[in-house]
Amino acid sequence: MNNDNVNEYYLNKVYEDFHKEQLKLMNDMKTGIDNEKQKAITKQISLMNTIMISCLRIRNIRNANA
Repeated sequence: MNNDNVNEYYLNKVYEDFHKEQLKLMNDMKTGIDNEKQKAITKQISLMNTIMISCLRIRNIRNANA
């Protein structure tokens, strides 16, 4: 993918990929992992959520200005 092709399709794809990974990590947390690993997964989920929200915001701003 070219760097100049950050369009609605790309932003939706990034959102979907991070959402899938976030669900996978949430399932990993259910398997009875130790406290340290749980903290690391929680941090990852939080950062992924921030990225996902940002992708939606960028997409919505671009759509509003299109």
